[in-house]
Amino acid sequence: MKKNCIALFTGQGAQYVNMLDEFVEKDMDTLKRASDVLGYDILEMSREKDKIFKTEYSQPLNFVYEYLKFKEFSKYNATIMIGHSMGEFVALTCAGVLDFAAGLKLIMMRAKCMSKVKAGYRMFSVMGITNKEVEKLCNCNYSNIQRESDSYNDNRIQIRSNSSTEILVSNYNGKKQTIVTVQKDQIDSFKELFKKEYPKVLIKDLKLDYPFHTIHMKNCADEFKKIIDKTEFVKSDIKIILNATGRMFDLNRPTLLKKYLVEQMYRPVRFTDCLKEGFLSGEKIWIEFGPKPVLSKMAMREYKDVKAFSVSQIGAKTNIKDVTFTPKIQEKDIIAKLKEYLYILSTTETKNVDELECKEISKKYRLLSKMYSSYAKQDTNEKNEDEDYQYQYNYAKKIFEEAMLLK
Repeated sequence: MKKNCIALFTGQGAQYVNMLDEFVEKDMDTLKRASDVLGYDILEMSREKDKIFKTEYSQPLNFVYEYLKFKEFSKYNATIMIGHSMGEFVALTCAGVLDFAAGLKLIMMRAKCMSKVKAGYRMFSVMGITNKEVEKLCNCNYSNIQRESDSYNDNRIQIRSNSSTEILVSNYNGKKQTIVTVQKDQIDSFKELFKKEYPKVLIKDLKLDYPFHTIHMKNCADEFKKIIDKTEFVKSDIKIILNATGRMFDLNRPTLLKKYLVEQMYRPVRFTDCLKEGFLSGEKIWIEFGPKPVLSKMAMREYKDVKAFSVSQIGAKTNIKDVTFTPKIQEKDIIAKLKEYLYILSTTETKNVDELECKEISKKYRLLSKMYSSYAKQDTNEKNEDEDYQYQYNYAKKIFEEAMLLK
């Protein structure tokens, strides 16, 4: 019997020279198919150091590698998919929403569109301070945007002019890891600003020269929209947690899915929320189908109870021992999620609410309630003596009951 898992698909940046050589004997047919779609020999390209780190080539390269690794580890049954940036397209292909050629063609065109953007920027990883603390020093206003209802032509994203240094959030990769984009001629002032406000902050240069996942990618996203709208998407029973929303998404609404895939290009990747959503699902095994252990490390860093592996660390025939996994759901995580769903249902006008979305949110309420109730029953005697615990539990129960009245 296949073991269920959450499948993780890495974004660009983890590639290395000769990374496709291992598939020459395993699956040369797929490599040839990939070369036919791309119009160049992907195996030869993967051996050229000066090419594999260019966006135009790195995204198709990672796509093919991750797709082949997913095929190789077919003994696992992925019930939930999470991809980081371009990894979402690999996830959709492995979920059967896109066939291999269509998925690879989309990622090729996406990479070409992104490569056209002016390369006058630099991306940095900011660690040691929270996402909120980073946001205070950034000047792109996303606060008035509801993630679930925006259109392609949303003009409400505004660059604030209260700072001479333009600092934009690109990725939320963890509670204390945020990726930001800065103009090259403002790097010194950016570092000075953060060091002055937070002396212990850690800043790492990611050596990426494009403003990925910021408003500067909007024109590029509009161009990609014309391409993706012409691509056929097939419905699937597998669920995906989307970067654009950080929430679970049923793969049976292709039009809305395409919208989120386009928005993902010019809005921050909400990977912190993706990890939380995956954790709350209670799935036992997380497997990363990428060339290096990137997302699996993030998952284990954020949630100590998660047992995550990268296929780059194990062989396809390796028998991973059954992982004993009892999700230690924290009260604050469930309360925060309940409040988020409650806010959506109580503040969105009825005429703008998608019926299926409401049903999905209501279903999520029931799941969270069961998980919370189950957790509350553990060590009952000890927890009953904790007044703070009782207060949090009663509060969560109260807002859950209020939300159910809104269905």
